[in-house]
Amino acid sequence: RNPKTYTKDFKLHVCKLVLEKNTPVPQLAIAVKVPSHTIYRWIKEYQSYGEDAFVGSGYLRNPDAKLKRLEKINKELQAEINLLKKAQAYFASLPKNGSSSSKKADWGFGQQSMLLTESLPFNNYYKHRAPNRDTIELENRVIDCFQQHKENYGKKRIKWALAHGKDPACVSLSFIARVLRKYNLVAKAGRRKAKRRKPDDIDPNSGAANLIKDKNAVKVPNALWCFDNTELPCRDGKFYACGGIDAATKRIVGLSQGFHQDADLAHDALMDACSRNPIRPSCAVYHTDNGGCFRSNTISKDLKNCNLLRSLSRPGHPMDNQPIETFWHTMKTEMPDTSQMSFEEATLTVFEYIVEYNSQRIHSGIGYATPNGMYEKLAG
Repeated sequence: RNPKTYTKDFKLHVCKLVLEKNTPVPQLAIAVKVPSHTIYRWIKEYQSYGEDAFVGSGYLRNPDAKLKRLEKINKELQAEINLLKKAQAYFASLPKNGSSSSKKADWGFGQQSMLLTESLPFNNYYKHRAPNRDTIELENRVIDCFQQHKENYGKKRIKWALAHGKDPACVSLSFIARVLRKYNLVAKAGRRKAKRRKPDDIDPNSGAANLIKDKNAVKVPNALWCFDNTELPCRDGKFYACGGIDAATKRIVGLSQGFHQDADLAHDALMDACSRNPIRPSCAVYHTDNGGCFRSNTISKDLKNCNLLRSLSRPGHPMDNQPIETFWHTMKTEMPDTSQMSFEEATLTVFEYIVEYNSQRIHSGIGYATPNGMYEKLAG
């Protein structure tokens, strides 16, 4: 029987529940189905190493990894020095020009020179040359920034974070990319190649038109909400989340979760958004795809009561609802895996991620600001 394994995020979450929220360990052990002695061992390791705990078998923590890199560089330099010493001893033993054996010496020198050239190419000098102290410090700051943000930041976000941190540093994108490539660090999500746009088609059966084609051009808070459903796994099977994003601030304005993808799920998400955002411009737009839950009579009544205009994506054009589609992809990439969680734990994980997304995660589409920060700036 294989032992059960747990992710690092799960262990950190359990430790924080005990240390920060004072959850009793015996009660928590029954809820998450983990032995009490295992939780106590996790807490001890977390108190010793903090966020660097639970690196897994065969992996090194940050200080150990840095020491390992320096030992490797030192070993390569020592091998190069030994080879240069042997070459120097050989050159000193050669006869001077003009002696009787000069031709033979020249032939031997040429052959030996060829052997040395094959064993130590000239470009290896720059490859194995030890980096200076400033370069090593910048490399460590790039690696620390990458790990601090849970492997979610690519080179552009790392550049912004280093330039606007407590100790600002100006680092080029090529240097950051070289460091990430050198240590095999890959962000969870990268930029996708733009797909060819499908030709516009006319669907006379659509209940409403696509009112705003360029969603990213909207700069007024709460003027355009994009809603959609997504499916997530859990230990009890699967569940659905219905959420909406404000196109201007990239802020999640409403959320509802349940086992059924129906009109009630869409209704709860819309009511949550309206209650949290009572101040809206006149004739604000509610955009969705052509799903049945969004075209139901319940939603039609809600839109009329809330003074919202309905906007629908064209059939076969998912990019018409690009803001919320992009958020679902980002959430599923960065959020902890919910497949082994109960329904209650999974829904709590989704909620906690959205709270962190709105308040802490910088967004490239709004000038590397947080959604809440952009809302305060635009709302003024």
